[in-house]
Amino acid sequence: MLKKLIVYTLKALNLKRLFLDQNEIDRAVVIDPRSIVKGCHIRGTVNIGRKSKIMYTDIIGDVKIGKYTSLWGPNIFIRSALHPISIGNFCSIARNVTIQEYNHDYKRFSTYFMEQNFLQNGSYKNEVVSKGAITIEHDVWIGVNCAILSGSHISTGAIIGAGSTVSGYIPPYAIAVGSPAKVIKYRFEESVIEALLKTQWWEWEDDKLKDNLDILNNINNN
Repeated sequence: MLKKLIVYTLKALNLKRLFLDQNEIDRAVVIDPRSIVKGCHIRGTVNIGRKSKIMYTDIIGDVKIGKYTSLWGPNIFIRSALHPISIGNFCSIARNVTIQEYNHDYKRFSTYFMEQNFLQNGSYKNEVVSKGAITIEHDVWIGVNCAILSGSHISTGAIIGAGSTVSGYIPPYAIAVGSPAKVIKYRFEESVIEALLKTQWWEWEDDKLKDNLDILNNINNN
């Protein structure tokens, strides 16, 4: 009896894992065949670059994701309604992160989506507001439980600490935490930041990056 119960439990777990790993992806979505996408719901004008890993993530709208970027869910939600969202190369985004380009309009008589939910005509885009596109440049690390709001611009090399809310501009290689997120320090001295930005290593071809990894790893020691 116990053996049968164990076998049944294992089968149920495998079935659940299989279900969770399945994707729901619109035909219009463009995903480089060298990327790994697992357990995702993706709809809209979405483009995912080569060798990225998109795990247990929900993406809707006009969204572009670069190469070698990792979205490591679960519970990553990316929503674009009025303006695009851009995520660059070599970014790392942790679980429970929301990147949302629009919000409720508190200047209307009600913040409730009347047209979508009361009238049920599906036109929620007429009821939302936005401060503009969201841009996440390259080599950005966003920790767990963060919210990235409309109009945000997170520059190359920046780190957003866990539990933070970003609603504006974060400079290159800054470490920002809090709600709203504020810069508490920079990863490197200004001269090192300038040198790294000048290289634009995130745009290099793979062979060039491999050949120069030792130099880049020691750039802060020179």
